[in-house]
Amino acid sequence: VNNQDLFERAFERGGAMDVAEGLKSEGLVRQVGFSTHGDLETILRTIHTGRMDCVMLHYYFLMPRNLPAVQAAAERNMGVSIISPADKGGQLYRPSPFVRDLAQPYSPLVLSDLFCLTTPGVHTVNIGARRLSDLDKRLAGLEHLDDFAGIRESVSRILGRMRENLGQTFCTGCYECEPCPEGLHIPETLRLRNLAVGLGLTEFARWRFNMFEQADHWFPGRKPDACTRCEECLPRCPENLDIPELVHDTVARLKAQPSRRLGQH
Repeated sequence: VNNQDLFERAFERGGAMDVAEGLKSEGLVRQVGFSTHGDLETILRTIHTGRMDCVMLHYYFLMPRNLPAVQAAAERNMGVSIISPADKGGQLYRPSPFVRDLAQPYSPLVLSDLFCLTTPGVHTVNIGARRLSDLDKRLAGLEHLDDFAGIRESVSRILGRMRENLGQTFCTGCYECEPCPEGLHIPETLRLRNLAVGLGLTEFARWRFNMFEQADHWFPGRKPDACTRCEECLPRCPENLDIPELVHDTVARLKAQPSRRLGQH
C-alpha cells in the first residue's frame, strides 16, 4: 500500500482486503497485514482502518519519519516488522569511516538493528543476510539489546555530528515544503544530501537519488534536476533554507554521470 490510489484499490468493495478477510474467516489465513514503501499519511490511514493485524514498513535512525506509524500500530496491538534496515537503512554493511567511528562500541549495522528493536512497538527486523556469517554477526549483536541508553547515545552522537557538519544547510525533514509544483520529493532529496554531506554516506545517497523516476510508486518523485527555482517552497520552510539552491547542489553531488563509450572524446 504505497499511495492513496493503491489504498483505494485495496479497500474497495470486493477488493483485495475483502478477499483476504474472507480467507481469514474461513480459517485459511490467520493474520492479514500490509507492507508499504509509502508516505506517512497513507500508512496511518491504512492502520486506522482497524482491519490490519500487522505492518511491514521502513523505520531507521537515519530515517525516523515513520515513528508515528509504529506508535499507531502499537496502539492497535499490531505486529510491526522493519523492512531492510541493512540496505534501505543506509547500506550500513559498508559504512563510511566517519559513521563507523561514531557508532562505537557497536558496528553501524548492529546499531541499526538495536535502534529498531529497542523502539517500543517494533517486534521484528528483517535481516536480509546474504551468508550465514552475516546472520551470526547480527545475532551476536543482540547481547546488547538491554543497553538502551548506550544505543541511544551512539545514535545521538551520529545524528548530532551530521547536523553539526551540515550547519545551516541541515534539513530537519519536517515536510512543510511539500507539495512541490514540479512533483519533486524535496524532503527525500535533502535527506540524501544530509547523509552524503553530513555523514559521508555518498554511495548510498547516490544509489537512492538515482532511483527517482525509476521505481514508480516504490520511490516516488521526479528527478530533482527538474527544479525550476520557482521558490514556492521557501516561505514554508521553518529553517529558512535556500531549498532550490540545496536541491541543485544535491543534483551536482549525486546525479549519476553517463558513462563514456569507447572511442568518444
